[in-house]
Amino acid sequence: MKYFNKDIRGTSAAFHGIVSKLGDVVVKPEQPGSDEESKTLFESGNHALLQIDDSKSFRDDVAIGRYLATKGSKKDQLLGTSIFDQSKVDQWLTWTNQNIRFSAQAIMDHVTGNSSADTLDFKSANGNLRSSLKFLNTQLKDKTTLVGSETTIADIYLACHLVRAFQLILETGFRKGIANVSIYTIPGIHSFCVLSNL
Repeated sequence: MKYFNKDIRGTSAAFHGIVSKLGDVVVKPEQPGSDEESKTLFESGNHALLQIDDSKSFRDDVAIGRYLATKGSKKDQLLGTSIFDQSKVDQWLTWTNQNIRFSAQAIMDHVTGNSSADTLDFKSANGNLRSSLKFLNTQLKDKTTLVGSETTIADIYLACHLVRAFQLILETGFRKGIANVSIYTIPGIHSFCVLSNL
């Protein structure tokens, strides 16, 4: 199994690194080799590639995280202990992609000067992120994890996408209105950052 990531300090690398560390799976990022698939990684829009063997690979961040979780010693915890919990994990992964990932990235691109014509409108992205965080705040009332009582890949994926937003753009006044997210995220940010070197 070979793992390639063109942004080793980015969100996808953090997500994959945390999942592999929590699951006790050894995955060390490599530089692209002589094989065509790893070479094309840097030419495509993908950030990561997990090459299982010469004929099997994953390029999607969530698929890579899920596969790494299945190989680890904490598979049931990370993926969910029941079919219902596994489906809820999938639901939260999809929700994070649709409601947090793209809005947070668009805002970060704007703040860091990396925005382009393809980047979402800042005002729209900011509104989407803030309304999504308000929804998340209600979902986390009296809870510390998204699904069940253990940290799953859904928690890790969400926290990885919120790290930079909490560090750079979500001001203290707004955080007061999403206290459940702040309580959920801030301890997670610290431990996740330590694990992933963010």
